[in-house]
Amino acid sequence: MDFFSAQDSARKKTGWLIFLFGLAVLSLIAVTNLFLMFALNLVGADTLAVPSPEIPQGTFWTHFSWSRFWAVGLVVGLVILLGSLFRSWSLGKGGRNVAEMMGGTLVSSDSRDPAKRRLLNIVEEIAIASGTPVPLVYIMENEPGINAFAAGLTTGDAVIAVTRGTLEKLNRSELQGVIAHEFSHILNGDMRLNMRLVGILFGILMIGLIGRFLMRSAAYSGSSRSSGGGNSGIALLALGAGLAILGWVGTLFGNIIKASVSRQREYLADASAVQFTRDPDGIAGALKKIGGTSGSLLQNPDAAEFSHTYFSTGVRSFLGSIFATHPPLEERIRRIQPYWDGEYTAIGKKPVAQEQPETRPPGASAAGTVTAATVLAGAIDMINQAGQPSADQAAAGAKILDEIPEGILHSSREPYDARAVIYALLLDRNRAVLDQQLVHLLQNNSKTLVQQTRALMKQVFDLPPRQRLPLIDLAMPALRQLSAKQYERFRNNLDSLIRMDNKITLFEWSLYRIVIHSLDTEFGAQRIRLAQYNRINQLYPECSILLSYLARTTPGANPRHAFRAAIQVLDTTEVKLMPKDRISLESLDQAVDKLARLKPLLKPTLLKACAACIAADEKVTAHEMELLRALSAALDCPLPPLPEDLSYTDQ
Repeated sequence: MDFFSAQDSARKKTGWLIFLFGLAVLSLIAVTNLFLMFALNLVGADTLAVPSPEIPQGTFWTHFSWSRFWAVGLVVGLVILLGSLFRSWSLGKGGRNVAEMMGGTLVSSDSRDPAKRRLLNIVEEIAIASGTPVPLVYIMENEPGINAFAAGLTTGDAVIAVTRGTLEKLNRSELQGVIAHEFSHILNGDMRLNMRLVGILFGILMIGLIGRFLMRSAAYSGSSRSSGGGNSGIALLALGAGLAILGWVGTLFGNIIKASVSRQREYLADASAVQFTRDPDGIAGALKKIGGTSGSLLQNPDAAEFSHTYFSTGVRSFLGSIFATHPPLEERIRRIQPYWDGEYTAIGKKPVAQEQPETRPPGASAAGTVTAATVLAGAIDMINQAGQPSADQAAAGAKILDEIPEGILHSSREPYDARAVIYALLLDRNRAVLDQQLVHLLQNNSKTLVQQTRALMKQVFDLPPRQRLPLIDLAMPALRQLSAKQYERFRNNLDSLIRMDNKITLFEWSLYRIVIHSLDTEFGAQRIRLAQYNRINQLYPECSILLSYLARTTPGANPRHAFRAAIQVLDTTEVKLMPKDRISLESLDQAVDKLARLKPLLKPTLLKACAACIAADEKVTAHEMELLRALSAALDCPLPPLPEDLSYTDQ
């Protein structure tokens, strides 16, 4: 399953989840009424039902009435709805809330600890290879088992958390397999689906919480029964016990829903990890160590709520494997290694803490004859591999990471200096404009930050184009650690630096789109956009703006020729080339925001049309590549770096 199909499948799973949730709510309403009738019958309460000759008075069913049924249904429905809304709201602040709830400790992106540095290097390599912002990384220090999870609603607010056991007991190959598995959940839409599942199911669990509260209240009021309290305490205790049992029933429904939504997606994530690492022994080795002496169970009291998000089973299931959120270890291993001998791996000595990442094989970047066909083929291959990075791209990610100067790399990993890196990328080479930009920064930031920006300026100016976008992605974890006030100032400074010379270049627009798209959701400045357009012809005017802008701003290209190449991919004559005076970056912004709400399976065709437009002149410039990847980020379609054998120029 490719990235776009996986995204579409996750979207459809959300509809299936809502359907199952509705069935669970109706079942809980029915069972709650039964328990209420049982409690009324137990204490001998007078029936409220209309007498019926078919139902003798004093029997269980005389306590049924439709008015009470709907009243109970309304109360139960409201409790579940309010609980779900509250939990969804609390999780809407991003993945870091989940990681901290699970006892995770943030790993500094500039950590020098060998084991943590190895983990961060793997995460950075995979992020660069997949074209996504680097997620925050957490370690659950008090968890000795081998496990991990990804949490968040978008790639911009994603986190990856691993247990201390994962960090210490796995070698680099096994750890890479686990992290690649979690990246698959991020890229394929599983992470957002899992977060929605947590929010929805919390409402069902609220019934059990209320039941336990009533039982405690009944115990507290027990002494009052001897002073005329009557049977009210018994009724309260019976109702509380019934609701507590309902909570168990709700948990049962929750596990059924989790299993129906998540189990097959674990197989997909395993397969994606093997494709990425080209090393089935890595992820299989991690699973074998879980089946050995270590296990994957988590000790955190909130572990059950997030059980479907883990790399492996995190909580014990007393309901049998049919309700388990993860497939059996044996089945997962055999799908990766069909001829496995059935032996698990006992945990021995800790693996070497520091291992050198693999590099791209020598000679792999040798350039061939670059033609329109090869450039377009390379760009289309890149789109086809969206969200599914290969082993070659992983090596390329490690190579890019290794080539970025150490001083810039260090600054991009520190919250204070990461702002200076982004500012330096926007500084103008025209001296007059540069002086204005530096004066503005000095008036709106500390002198130290401006000095750091000036110190990085020369190195950033000398960066080859291939390293610019990965550097932006590398800075994301540090920038996510800014305060809301710091981010607001940073965002305003970006806008001011870009507009200082009264024009906006494609690179400036691309950088701004990437940074803001990644951070606005994290800081609550932008709501998550839902897909709402089922046909691309609903947005032909926006397609006209986008493709016209690309055709008319491609250096040295014939606009009509470039535009014609694009609409051939779309296979339509209704998208028109617009005059230059009718398109601008502002109109492009508005068009891209609407195009981002296309259904997932419609997006690759649009991106391929953009690639065809850019490649029509038989070359891909640095600005064009940055624009294409910025567009992909805005459309929630992360693209890997362009292959080195199709290296682009800085013209």
